[in-house]
Amino acid sequence: MIKTTGSFTLRFTRIPFKLLSLLFVIVAPAAVAASAVATVSQNVVPVGEAFQLTISVDDSVDSDTLDLTPLSADFIFGRPSVSNSTSVINGSMSRKTEWRVAVAAKQTGTYTLPSLDIDGMKTEPITIQVVNASQKNSLKDKNAVKLTATVDRVKGYIGETFNYRIRLMIGIQLDSPTLQAPKGEGLDVKQVGEDVQAEAVLNGRRYLVISRLYQITPTKAGSIKLQGAVFSGTEVKSNGWGSSLGLPIEREAESMTLEVLDKPTDYQGLWLPTPSLKLSQSWQPDSLDGQLSVEVGEAINREITLKIKNIKQSAMPNLSLNYPQNVRVYTDKTEYSRDGEYTVMTVKQVIIPRDVGDTELPELSINWFNTQTEQPQTSELKGLSIAVKSGKNAHSSLNTDNGFWQ
Repeated sequence: MIKTTGSFTLRFTRIPFKLLSLLFVIVAPAAVAASAVATVSQNVVPVGEAFQLTISVDDSVDSDTLDLTPLSADFIFGRPSVSNSTSVINGSMSRKTEWRVAVAAKQTGTYTLPSLDIDGMKTEPITIQVVNASQKNSLKDKNAVKLTATVDRVKGYIGETFNYRIRLMIGIQLDSPTLQAPKGEGLDVKQVGEDVQAEAVLNGRRYLVISRLYQITPTKAGSIKLQGAVFSGTEVKSNGWGSSLGLPIEREAESMTLEVLDKPTDYQGLWLPTPSLKLSQSWQPDSLDGQLSVEVGEAINREITLKIKNIKQSAMPNLSLNYPQNVRVYTDKTEYSRDGEYTVMTVKQVIIPRDVGDTELPELSINWFNTQTEQPQTSELKGLSIAVKSGKNAHSSLNTDNGFWQ
């Protein structure tokens, strides 16, 4: 299912948690030793009403090794049903033993399902909130869906991006889930990369965990309120006759205030605010001393890499290189990528000398504003001196001309 809000898309597939668990086993690396995990169908339950406790072991064990008597102090329980399964994936065999048991609390309050021992493997204890049956419909399960957001900092310069990370945890089946991006006046918000999905067990509850990263770029200075991301959906309730829709669920991440500083009034040139800029290059053939001897028509490869932290791709500078007339230059399409919080730009060029003689290939300098020192800074790359002599490629290079050479 795909739900779109503006230019932002959230992809969810309504997959039963049993299937999600199977998928997790498929992609997870093989365990070094067997382990036991206990999960519950819900953490907030009416007194006397049964909920499901599931104990899973990623190995084949005797069904009688599970002792449920530690539950008897605060809970009543039925006879567990046991299942064993074996799967072979890429030639690797895995086994699983699972117990499912109906459990009900004896009285209201907050209680703990104690740790259970299965042949030396212990489950984590689980906290259960028990309420009166009359509160069942009015009580909201706040743990069913959790939404948290963090920002890498709350102070920066205009044009400098803030990294806003969302962590969404879904512990129930939902219909029409939607995630709206954070927003604020004077803020440009853009999702970076794809959502990352995983599975986690927290206090006995199995969650689908979705992580998302936004780049937030202020377009004006001042104190700007950033309204948190908003998640909404409708719970799908299952019963013996099928499924039905429950109450709508909405979660909103906490709002925060960003302090945005303006560009210094005396700053000159391209405004490029960042705490870190890394500029590097490589030559082929290699040049260890800044000088190279080549023949006319012999290709020289130059690759320039620019990495800038906290800058969106559209704000990356154009690299201006003025080559002499006695060389032809072919430039590949600029490549962009991400390296953590850095936006990476890679420029690849092929340089062909056309005339015999000494030639200077240009250096490169980039002016930027260091937001840590709050001072202008310049990063530079050296050029290259080449001694061009006549050779076997001279004639063919002089007669080669197409729309890519400049």
